[in-house]
Amino acid sequence: MKRVSPQRPTLTDGPIGRQLFRLTLPMLVGILAMLGFNVVDTMFVGRLGTLPLAAMAVAFPVVMVLMSISLGIGIGTSIVVSRAIGGEHPEEVRRLTTDALSLAFLVSVLCSACGLLVLDPVIHALEGDLPTHGDTRAYLSVWLPGLAFVMLPMVGSMAIRATGDTFTPSAILLLGVLVNAMLDPLLIFGWGPCPRLEIAGAAWATVLSRAATLAAVLWLLLRRERMLTTPFVRPAVMVRSWGRLLRIAVPIALNNLITPLQIGALTRLCAVLGPAVVAGYGVGSRVESFALSGMFALQSVIGVFVGQNAGAARWGRVRGVMRACTRFGLAYGGCVFLVLLALGKPLASAFDSDTAVIGATYAYFVVAGMTFGGKAVYLSGSAGLNSLDRAGTATTVTAVHGLLIAVPAAWLGGRFWGMPGLFGGVALGNLAGGAMTELALRRVLRRHPPRPPGQEPHST
Repeated sequence: MKRVSPQRPTLTDGPIGRQLFRLTLPMLVGILAMLGFNVVDTMFVGRLGTLPLAAMAVAFPVVMVLMSISLGIGIGTSIVVSRAIGGEHPEEVRRLTTDALSLAFLVSVLCSACGLLVLDPVIHALEGDLPTHGDTRAYLSVWLPGLAFVMLPMVGSMAIRATGDTFTPSAILLLGVLVNAMLDPLLIFGWGPCPRLEIAGAAWATVLSRAATLAAVLWLLLRRERMLTTPFVRPAVMVRSWGRLLRIAVPIALNNLITPLQIGALTRLCAVLGPAVVAGYGVGSRVESFALSGMFALQSVIGVFVGQNAGAARWGRVRGVMRACTRFGLAYGGCVFLVLLALGKPLASAFDSDTAVIGATYAYFVVAGMTFGGKAVYLSGSAGLNSLDRAGTATTVTAVHGLLIAVPAAWLGGRFWGMPGLFGGVALGNLAGGAMTELALRRVLRRHPPRPPGQEPHST
């Protein structure tokens, strides 16, 4: 693998398509590895019984909120660091990376403390009448104090990704999954000399495996990438770095929280039509997320590519990559739709043998699937807006198409046309999201007209 360093940008020259493929493929592995954390924990905790599994589901919203905050800081780090790399400012790269880790540590400590203070009332609000309080508390009482081990490696990996190296962060994630898979049975069931901790053991396995990834990330940042410097600087310098990060991180964190709100509202609308529709929507949306994982991987590397080229004022390449992503997204979404059209029913039957659930799942594939191309364009376009310092615009687009278009349209469609009309609202939201992000990107890029060939700055 080509050695990278903060002194040299790696993405400001060369074929755009080939570079995107080189960046995206390892990220696809990384995304699947992230899914592996949840799958492994769920598999082992499920052997304890229904209540511990339900307790993990109750804890999931808390985990999701804090992971959204972590991801916001991480993406903000990758964008500002990649722009500094593109502008060839190595001292700024080291300062930003170090201050991003300091910010992540401070935020993790504050979130852990606040979470533990309000833990019991939050659990009561989430679990309702379920008898899961003890198990949920046992899990979160370990997971919350270990939040720094979750947040810091995510932010550090994003800084490494900003150099154009997506292979190493994905390998680190895979390492974490393997460590987690080894620790889960030892700590949950008390194998060998380990005590039987049950659901708390799953939390300990997550924290310890993330600690292993943190050690690997810090070693790479310090020894290989040379992207760290002293954390002891004048407060004004650190606050300035934090301000640059938070201007991007806060809207992205809010953006990440809008999607669960949309899913919750749509699930509630499906419930009006019966449990089979709820189950069908649940299966369909999960299959959709897996099927679009290639777009999620591409979305995660757009910020690095656009960041380096924007930092180097290579606006022609920024336009080129966004055009390529739009075309690829439309084609990718169309292919996913055709595959689900052909294989949707046997795929749905693998999740549930109920004919009503199979029918509802297939209806989702047909109606919402027609606009997966629009959703793919939205995913790439929102990443482009974030990397161009328009994270607020991206969040606004998400809120408008997700909460103000998709949900009301699904309500009206379900009221007048039943299940197909409800899923038609989802489809309309996908189209609106793709169109809005494309228009917003064009408006932003018009402010940076491309220079004639040969006049754009080149990296040396």
